[in-house]
Amino acid sequence: MSTQVIAPPWPGRWLRGVILLALIGLAAAAQWILSHRGLPSGVASWPILERLNAHPGLVGLALYALALALFLVILSDPSVEAVGGLAVTSTWREGLVVLAVLALAAWARLYRIHEMPPGLWLDETDIARQALEIVNGARPRPWHVARLEVPWAYHYYVALFYWLLGPGYLTVKLPAIVSSVLVVIPLYLLAREMVRPSVAAAVIALYATSRWGINVARWGHVNALTPFFACLVLWLVWRGLHTGRWGYWIGGGIAMGLSQYTYQGARAIPVIVALFIIWRALFPRGYLRRYTRQIIALYVAAFLVYAPLGWTYLNDPLLFIERGRGVSVFNPLYTLEPGKAIWHNILAYAQAFHYRGDINPRHNLVGAPQLEEITAVLLILGLAYAVTRWRRPSSVLLLIWCAVFLIAGVLTQGAPNTFRIYGILPAFLLLCGLALDVLWSAWERIDWLSAEHLGTAVLIATVAWAGLDDVTTYFSQQGWQPTAWSEFNVSQTRAGQFLQRVTGDAPERWHVYLSRAFYGFSPIDVINPDLATERLILPDHVPLPPDRVGDTIYIVDPYLEPALDLLQRYYPESWREVVRDPRGNRLFIALVIPGEATARRGLRAKYWQGTLMAGPPAADVPVVDPWRAPPKIASVSAPYALRLIGGLRLTEAGPYRFRLMPSSGMALLYLNDIKIVSTPGDGKPSPESAPVWLPQGVILFRLDRIVSEGASPQPVRVEWMPPGAEGWEPLPLDRVLPVIPPPGGLIAAYYEGDRFTGEPVRVALDPLLLEDNAGQLATYAVRWLGKMEAERGEHGFRLSSDDGSRLYVNNQLLVDLWGLHGPQDKEGSLLLSAGRVPLELRYFDYGGSNILEAEWRPPGEDWKPLRYAMLRWDSDDVKQALTPLPSSSAIGIPTFSAQGAALGLLPPVRVLARDQRWPHPQRDENFHNRLLKIKDDVFDQGIGAFGPTEIAFDLRGQYARLSGAVGVDRDTTGDHVAWFQIELDGRVIWDSGPRYSFDPALPFDLDVSGGGTLVLRTHEGAPGASHDAVDWVNLRLVAR
Repeated sequence: MSTQVIAPPWPGRWLRGVILLALIGLAAAAQWILSHRGLPSGVASWPILERLNAHPGLVGLALYALALALFLVILSDPSVEAVGGLAVTSTWREGLVVLAVLALAAWARLYRIHEMPPGLWLDETDIARQALEIVNGARPRPWHVARLEVPWAYHYYVALFYWLLGPGYLTVKLPAIVSSVLVVIPLYLLAREMVRPSVAAAVIALYATSRWGINVARWGHVNALTPFFACLVLWLVWRGLHTGRWGYWIGGGIAMGLSQYTYQGARAIPVIVALFIIWRALFPRGYLRRYTRQIIALYVAAFLVYAPLGWTYLNDPLLFIERGRGVSVFNPLYTLEPGKAIWHNILAYAQAFHYRGDINPRHNLVGAPQLEEITAVLLILGLAYAVTRWRRPSSVLLLIWCAVFLIAGVLTQGAPNTFRIYGILPAFLLLCGLALDVLWSAWERIDWLSAEHLGTAVLIATVAWAGLDDVTTYFSQQGWQPTAWSEFNVSQTRAGQFLQRVTGDAPERWHVYLSRAFYGFSPIDVINPDLATERLILPDHVPLPPDRVGDTIYIVDPYLEPALDLLQRYYPESWREVVRDPRGNRLFIALVIPGEATARRGLRAKYWQGTLMAGPPAADVPVVDPWRAPPKIASVSAPYALRLIGGLRLTEAGPYRFRLMPSSGMALLYLNDIKIVSTPGDGKPSPESAPVWLPQGVILFRLDRIVSEGASPQPVRVEWMPPGAEGWEPLPLDRVLPVIPPPGGLIAAYYEGDRFTGEPVRVALDPLLLEDNAGQLATYAVRWLGKMEAERGEHGFRLSSDDGSRLYVNNQLLVDLWGLHGPQDKEGSLLLSAGRVPLELRYFDYGGSNILEAEWRPPGEDWKPLRYAMLRWDSDDVKQALTPLPSSSAIGIPTFSAQGAALGLLPPVRVLARDQRWPHPQRDENFHNRLLKIKDDVFDQGIGAFGPTEIAFDLRGQYARLSGAVGVDRDTTGDHVAWFQIELDGRVIWDSGPRYSFDPALPFDLDVSGGGTLVLRTHEGAPGASHDAVDWVNLRLVAR
């Protein structure tokens, strides 16, 4: 406690004491009402207070206004000031306090770090992934700029932790945590300049326990350095201004230059420094005249440090502005009315810290103010003090600091975004320190003795209460809020931790298949950089490819659990683990297959005594080599029947041919329970089979033999001619599995892109009916073909999908769920006769989330997955799937009679396209040969073009009406805006005005009676504007 001489007490100190207590009470009540959105429940229902409870915001503001009025009364005494400056000498006790707060900050940022936040954010892992490039030998220049506009210098800092600790979850988090903890030191030094030492300790304690600071520190993000450099630079500049020592000025310049090698938010630091120096030059005049050389030294040092990075930006200005431009309120792509957006942002930030904070669960406890109640109250009082004492250097610095960051936030989208303005946190806490110091000073003026003996205890209690509130709120509520789990890639992070635990110190021994929800996600890569992973493609990897042996792990999302069921059927020795979140929701499912299970090859052997395969077998051998002589069974003697059965693993769809080479006794080869070829039993080879169209995947393989009495059983050699082979080859042992595959299934054809034209990239047997992307593009489509064994009666069918799906039953469209949308479902029903019914299921995904569930309700039963129906396929289905669907022909407008009968297609007489990259309009597809997509709708019919085009038709006076719709296609690559016009005989009869890519299709229905030349025209609206993809959809000409 300071022992400075205190001025005599105020006259009427009891009244002053009442004012001080009333001020604290009113401010606390105001903030409680704002934070809790209403009055206490015990009084909220009182008749006189019920109406006030409906307007908590107004009540809180009114109480704050009264509190500030009392505060101004207290501040009317000019002797009530914050006590700080260079006159107070540091002591060893202060050092211990700072060390204790450092430990507290470290604890708050490391406690349960593996649980909260629940995972790794993609920005932090992207930086970690680039740091791994440095660890692996890359040496980018520190002043060059990597992804996310973060210079490589920061990545070297992160790489240091990989060098020291090795890869892991904590390694990703520690760089930001260390940076956040170290803020305590420069923040204390700066606070020490503005307030008394005990209050400066309170400021850093508030920082150490601030849930805002705790939360951001746990992200592993470069922005954690913004408060550190802000405090360090401003303390050095402050010391330079007050002492004139060259070391502070040069150190401040070096620190300011280094700050620009971090996050974009640090660009505010030089602005704050410049504005503060300008103010110091004006108030009082001439103050800086004696420091001119030192200020030059400050900027020379900053320039020398920043110059390499500045040169990078000069050579590629987009590196400097691109990220900021993308979030600016002046970006017309996202903000059509910047003025309204700015006003909205001002209001959002005005209430963010006391009433309703950031709604992003990654940034804040959704619905809560950004600050806890005590800190929020102190911030209001600190701001009021800074405004009333605006000539004090501490007030000016903190007001400039707050203003610069808030202006940056107001001018960007998504307000309030408390992550972007995170560098404002130390300024807020320093304002809280000013408020605490002023309240203590006022207490001393009222009763110096009680303030001297109780002030420190009250200060500790206040800070402890605030800190405990923030810490418990974070660890009991904010860190566990369900919405945050989707923000931090929890499933991928936990999968990475699982893989690290299972593979241990020998990751090179394992091979890992990851479903699309996990593959390529940096959380897994940065935790396990030495682990070989591959994207799971169901037709390729279930079961394992023939050449894959060794310890294997599958990681899939719960949607693909049936694939793991099938894998466990092939590999019974495997084991699985389901990883859940604290609420019991499944995050992922892992299947671990031991290496010895993956190496097993052969067929299952069943023996019957005699020549008939009836009844239970006399012997059942789990695995035999089918190409060797059958093993002798003591309990079975010739004559006997032998069945070798299992799965045949095919890696390519197409026509196959088979034959059996000479053997003793009769042999018959069955595929999919259909006899393919047989030997006559006289020692001659079988005839060659006709081509059999087979899919990729595992099909039922069966080889039946009869071993005659007295004959010595010889091995049967199966030869085949797979697609593309020029001659006969022995069927390899690694193509047969001693497991009977599941019966039935449909033939799945996988396409790249969202259309079903051209050759599929895969044609495979799918017993599970699970959608999967077998290609390399983000958009894909799948088409299933086959039959269903139906009983007579009414059958229900239901689809749930994201994005579009269609189901054809008995050659008619039954369920149509086409379009771009999130998870939706739709059902239909149909009366079927007994027997095999053709099925065709189509699905496409445009990117983002993806799901397809096909369900079936047999007569008199409940809904069940369609995979449980008796699905069947044959060679004709395979051949049909491999045959490319016809692509669209020349463009035109469909024509119809007045009664609605289709007449044909009216072709254009002239087509003009300015953009020669895609000069030819497409029929029923967009410029990229994909589906016509306008906003969330998908259209089967229309014309897709790119850039300004004119398509002219000769109507010859034969048509009465033209209808359709227009829009900018979702696949556009330009500025996302275009205009559409329809011209008839040189006169514009319809103009769409500007249409954006986020607008729905705009319909039109026009009278074209007696018209001759019809022109469909698109343009960009301004010379030099970027060209866009444009669609004319659902076109229809009705004859007169």
